[in-house]
Amino acid sequence: GSLSTTNFSKENLVIYPNPVVNKLNIYVPDSVVEKVMIFNVSGQLVKTINGNVGSVDLSSLNSGLYLVQVKTKNGILNKKFIKK
Repeated sequence: GSLSTTNFSKENLVIYPNPVVNKLNIYVPDSVVEKVMIFNVSGQLVKTINGNVGSVDLSSLNSGLYLVQVKTKNGILNKKFIKK
């Protein structure tokens, strides 16, 4: 089969606060978070959390720009954030 770009635009990834100091709150309305992955600006995976989490402790990360990738049953949502 072909790789179709499945429409998960109905889902919205909400993260706050941005910039984050210690805890990043993650919320996907009308969906269940299955996995959360945090990547640094070099594209390295720095943290993985499995399961439906509402917040991620990022106090151990260095300051800088990161990408959070959230997997739901409908697809993958990405958002950039800054760690103070």
